Amino acid sequence: MPNINDIATAVYSELANNSSLIAAATVYKGKKRPSGAVSPALTVDVRRLERGEGEGMWICDIMVTVFTNILSNRMPDHDTHAELGRLIRTILSDTTLTINNAQALPLIEGGANLPEWDRDHDSESWQEFTFGLVFMQFE
Repeated sequence: MPNINDIATAVYSELANNSSLIAAATVYKGKKRPSGAVSPALTVDVRRLERGEGEGMWICDIMVTVFTNILSNRMPDHDTHAELGRLIRTILSDTTLTINNAQALPLIEGGANLPEWDRDHDSESWQEFTFGLVFMQFE
């Protein structure tokens, strides 16, 4: 069965191989971005990998988090968040990931929170985009 790392790698590959996105931000795999990462940056995290209702069916949530510098007026940079969100949705919505030993259905676009101040990095804001993944496991 694919593990969380396999799924995160597949999502990371989709994002990191898009020239428009990598020109705008750096993409990292994992829940937390490296401490020395320069904004704007994205992280890819996979959560809640569990059995679905059908035989051999599995589901999980994929979270892509955008980090950007706050503006001089201490507000989130809504324009950068919006542009990166548009790129992420364009790349991932309805994309079928290649995952070893599994047949993935196209990604399901979920919601996104509003940009929020990052209490761990007071000069940044963050915004999380959610995608759902359903796949069948093959023995």
